[in-house]
Amino acid sequence: MKPLVAVVAVVLLAGCASAGAPGEAEQASPPPASASPTPSPTEIEAEEPEVALTATEVATQMQSQIPTVTQIVTIDETNDPNNLIGRPNGYVDGAGLYDNTVPACPDLGVDCGATIEVWADADAAAARSAYIQEIQASSPMFGSEYHFIVENYLLRVSGDILPSVAPQWEVAFTAALAN
Repeated sequence: MKPLVAVVAVVLLAGCASAGAPGEAEQASPPPASASPTPSPTEIEAEEPEVALTATEVATQMQSQIPTVTQIVTIDETNDPNNLIGRPNGYVDGAGLYDNTVPACPDLGVDCGATIEVWADADAAAARSAYIQEIQASSPMFGSEYHFIVENYLLRVSGDILPSVAPQWEVAFTAALAN
């Protein structure tokens, strides 16, 4: 039995010796990279598209170009006049701009001056604009609006803004998104 114990001891020692010679610094192997878990389909659907500039940031830049803009309000799910923000087929961000040249406006919305809607993509912004324009063309009682689109951003300006002033809104909007 002693020869068997001696053989087992030699094998064990040989296995330990192959891990590193005495006197050599042991090198720890790097820890395995932590893999982030794959998101579930529900998490993927819940992710919102990245927004280069928020609607409020665009509105703030526009305000510096349009002196009649007196107030900017970020549109969120609690104050959205259209009940579309964050909802299926809705916009992902928005801001309202109050203009002092339009009649007093107690509620947030395009009638107060203008709104900026940020959509998931340019096609959605264009579809929203076409939808609104179609309704207003067939039912003039709903008023009129100027629409300007840059990528996935839709600027809706109240029809109460004078036609001679509307191009200033477009220039300020385009410039804000070019920065």
